Amino acid sequence: MKKSFLVPICVLFLILFSASSAWCIVFDLPCERKLYLTGHIDQYARYGLQNSNTLPGGGRVGGGYRGLTDALYSFLFEVHYIHSDMLEFRVGTRLEGDWAYAINHSQNSWNGKNGFDQSEGQMKRHTHNLQRDFFRECNLNFTTNTFSARLGKQTVVWGETDLFRLMDMFNPLDYQRIYVLRDADYGYEETRIPLWAVKLGYQPDIRVDPFTNLMLEFAWTPEVRQTLLNVGPRTGGPWAVPIPHDMPDLTGLGLGTLKDLDINPGDDHGMRGMSMENSTYGIRLRGNWGNTYFTINGFHAWDEFPIFQTRPGFVGNLGAGGLGILYGVGGPFGGTGGNVDDGFGYGMALDKRLYRKDVVGFTLAREMDFLRSFVQTIGQVANPTVRVESYYQFDKHIATRWAQDVKEGVLRVNDGDPDGFNQVLHGIADGGKGYKKRDVLRYMVGFDWPLRLRYLNPRKEFFTSFQFTQEHIFGSVGDRFYFVPYTMKIPRDKMDITFLANTEYFHEKVKPQYAMAYDINHNAYMPKFSCRFWLGDHWRPEIGYMYITGHTDRSHAWFKKCDNFWAKLQYQW
Repeated sequence: MKKSFLVPICVLFLILFSASSAWCIVFDLPCERKLYLTGHIDQYARYGLQNSNTLPGGGRVGGGYRGLTDALYSFLFEVHYIHSDMLEFRVGTRLEGDWAYAINHSQNSWNGKNGFDQSEGQMKRHTHNLQRDFFRECNLNFTTNTFSARLGKQTVVWGETDLFRLMDMFNPLDYQRIYVLRDADYGYEETRIPLWAVKLGYQPDIRVDPFTNLMLEFAWTPEVRQTLLNVGPRTGGPWAVPIPHDMPDLTGLGLGTLKDLDINPGDDHGMRGMSMENSTYGIRLRGNWGNTYFTINGFHAWDEFPIFQTRPGFVGNLGAGGLGILYGVGGPFGGTGGNVDDGFGYGMALDKRLYRKDVVGFTLAREMDFLRSFVQTIGQVANPTVRVESYYQFDKHIATRWAQDVKEGVLRVNDGDPDGFNQVLHGIADGGKGYKKRDVLRYMVGFDWPLRLRYLNPRKEFFTSFQFTQEHIFGSVGDRFYFVPYTMKIPRDKMDITFLANTEYFHEKVKPQYAMAYDINHNAYMPKFSCRFWLGDHWRPEIGYMYITGHTDRSHAWFKKCDNFWAKLQYQW
């Protein structure tokens, strides 16, 4: 750590250990101004329960490891200065790291050819300790009766869904640790990546029956920060997406198959910083339509993930061992190279491409008060609330069968089938792009219902939330789309179910929660059990267990070897 960081950190620790019993430290300043200091220190310990299978060329299929996989620590500190009723300033920073690499340094299973030791540099490269991410929040807020403005680093949350996001697409996420289940059930508080942005709001003092509380919002950022998800557990960490079964991991030789396909803004996208050309825009109208809360949204943004395309110019004979030539040639031309199969044969280069997306959508939420009589009849008090969220994306770029044909043709040649070479040539001539543009409709229907279950909790209700999500790809029946370079097809109608339930015991000091995501198409589950404890004004420990399973090595089941239990100790002030 640089010496320049020592002074502010020492000051923060002095403030921490002099904290009172309140949840934050408050300073009363002259002229009725106030300064609030808040924050917390976290220490995770996550223990994996399974070892992963390995690929023929080395590398893990699903990142499983029996033992300590994560020992993540973080230090969050926030300052909130209220200058007046109209003007506020917020600044916050988070420092984090992982003790797991130091603790497991002497473990052969961690440092061996199939271990995770090479992922330490990758995780450091994208950690929020980078200079540009030293501030997680740094913004100025100006508010009047009809106008509001927030300028600076911030998060913009527009959406109503649990676990998976639909309209909440302004800020990217960091999936590098614990996939989506790290804090998806708590609103992505830790994994959402803040951006330098401008957010404006205008709420005129008018009433247009039956609409009330109308407000127009606008958000803009010139910053391009994409969702982070690594490929290849050996270099990407325990929670990286596995390398395809038919593409061996050769990173131990420095010429890895998918070594550099971590999903982040790359130079091959031509996006190297802020610019007006790369800006993301969002606009939203929200209000109440009678008893229904609604929003109408529009975005001109970037897709959450790039698509991978084969580069036909780099399909050819690699020579004995299949090493060296392709990777060295593909890189300078914008392609991430690597051989498809080990040994003498043909190979291919992959190029990751990130495309724009134009989206329109809406959200609705309404309490189902017309069910009041039924609710009372079955002994309940609260009415259920229905939520609907939907968007329509124009001309989404989706990887096609063409890229898969090239890849399968290469494998056929390597297996001694001469017709495979014709398949490669046909694939190159037939496509060239490796994607098609298709409109996509995605929607969610959810129900929230606080239930009184006296035999489980005589004092508090159970909050329950059920959601059904579907994504439909428009186009001809003959379209075939793939998660290139994987063999997993993208279904024309992808369907998911999520369920969340929580309650409180012992005067709100014990807070258990259950969250589950189920991929209907691939029959893959992700259940998560957790329990938080509120001990006094400062201590917030947590324990939990995560179980991931599926009948194929696809979708959530990519991580079916990552079953684990964890404990977290948090001190907040």
